[in-house]
Amino acid sequence: MEGLRNKETQDRLMRICAWCTLPIPPGADTFGFGAQANQSLNLEDQARKFVSIKLTLSNKTTIAFVLPEGSPAKESGYDLFFIACSQDCAEQLKEAFELELDVYNGSDVNHDKP
Repeated sequence: MEGLRNKETQDRLMRICAWCTLPIPPGADTFGFGAQANQSLNLEDQARKFVSIKLTLSNKTTIAFVLPEGSPAKESGYDLFFIACSQDCAEQLKEAFELELDVYNGSDVNHDKP
């Protein structure tokens, strides 16, 4: 039963927008993008599963699919895959991640200005 319930959950999560969290109707176009995880994270035991990720600055929690070893996306350097219901949602999610990374990496701080 656990495996079946897990499979049903995985299937349902594949049809939910990672940005707006609305269900994506069967047959509807989906949009997505891959991302690299922080190297300090060990996601091996999470392969082929969804994980939640907190976007503090956007006050959102999103979901990402952890790519398995040997997948074309993983071989291209991506660890995570995000699914969105529209190009707009995919772009907003990507921008939210870029903002989080900019702040985390300190690249939004300009030390030359008073």
